[in-house]
Amino acid sequence: AYAKERLAMRSLSGPKNPDGIADPIIVHPDVRRMLLTQKVVAEGARALIYLAGQQVDVVHSGKTEEERKHADALLGFLAATDAHVILKPYDLGRSIGHSVTKSIPQILAYAAAGGYVAQRYVEKPHALPTDSRGRKYDVRVVALLRSASPLELYAHDHVYVRCANKAHSLSNLDDVEVALTAMHLVERDADYPTTESFIAAFDRENPQRPWASVMAEIRATLRKAFAACAAQHAGFAASTHSRAAYGCDFMLDADLKPLLLEVTFAPAPLWSSESMPARVDGVADDIFRTLFFGETARVTRC
Repeated sequence: AYAKERLAMRSLSGPKNPDGIADPIIVHPDVRRMLLTQKVVAEGARALIYLAGQQVDVVHSGKTEEERKHADALLGFLAATDAHVILKPYDLGRSIGHSVTKSIPQILAYAAAGGYVAQRYVEKPHALPTDSRGRKYDVRVVALLRSASPLELYAHDHVYVRCANKAHSLSNLDDVEVALTAMHLVERDADYPTTESFIAAFDRENPQRPWASVMAEIRATLRKAFAACAAQHAGFAASTHSRAAYGCDFMLDADLKPLLLEVTFAPAPLWSSESMPARVDGVADDIFRTLFFGETARVTRC
């Protein structure tokens, strides 16, 4: 109401209140921007409150145990008031400019600045099984997109494990060798395990949850993510001629659930990188043959 009554200056497109000394400020673009921002924040917050209330109902009255567990996990995320958030540049940050915080003002400041993605920080990651140093790790999976619609997506069978240099600790996240995994990107000496030694150690540690089952869940997650993008994102053309490779980074939590962290278009060739512990021959050929000839050696469809 105030913006409709307060008079100041004239509209850029011509007088809207010709009989008055000035136009109401609601006609000015910057005022309209501020009003719309307030509206978006208020309506978004209301929608989140409704969603949280719905999940409370499902937790108590869901038809299946799986449905109730999913609702409880989502509610825990929505209602978290003391959770760490990682802020990182959305465009090729390469581990530069990252910040981990619980400060709501800091998160809002990054959001206002633009160019950053805020994600819930994995506070209890699965520790690297190849040693007892308690280091966190992530797994790079190369996804190969042959068609967006209909979706034809593959994941290369060889994955790449990167890990922190020091034991994970929420009290020491200012140390990049604790908080980050891509040590070679922050100019530290990387101490990554080979993929073969990682999988062998993982299977010994978790006989009830072998690595093959984790990979099956990773591929299912990739399919859901790419299907959602193909349905909503203008950059995914509905064409059988689509061809693209993506580096998809996953982290396992303490329950061995793989969580998709980020997706990078045209990923760096880790299979031939000197930063990795072993060279993997033929991966570039596998990618080319899958994308352009439809061959499926050493790849699995998602």
